[in-house]
Amino acid sequence: MAPLQLSNDDYVCYDDSSIDAPIGITSDVELLVESAVSCFYEWTLGGRLHVGEIFALLDSDDDGSVSGQDSIAAEMTHLLCDSDNPSEEVTFLPFVASWIMLLDDAHVSNSVNEHRVQPALQQLFLA
Repeated sequence: MAPLQLSNDDYVCYDDSSIDAPIGITSDVELLVESAVSCFYEWTLGGRLHVGEIFALLDSDDDGSVSGQDSIAAEMTHLLCDSDNPSEEVTFLPFVASWIMLLDDAHVSNSVNEHRVQPALQQLFLA
């Protein structure tokens, strides 16, 4: 049996030490966002609408996306948008899914997290 060897030849490395998944391979972040979006759709209608209202408050220019240009969301979008592109925006589902992942401590696989995440979102953005 050949010895095991680590290789990252299939990954693209940049000066900032970030690594992108090879073309055609879903990254871990993309998988987590997909899981969080699925979880979000299991929430009650009231819960989903409430998060939509929070998002609408953050979207100061009413364009359906948030970015560093939306003052309240500037720091929150820092993790989701390209820091070299200040005009990059993120739409509702990726934004919500990312915060579900971060606020629910990796419990995104069940709909019960609505009761944990909603108060955290409220406190984070509206407190």
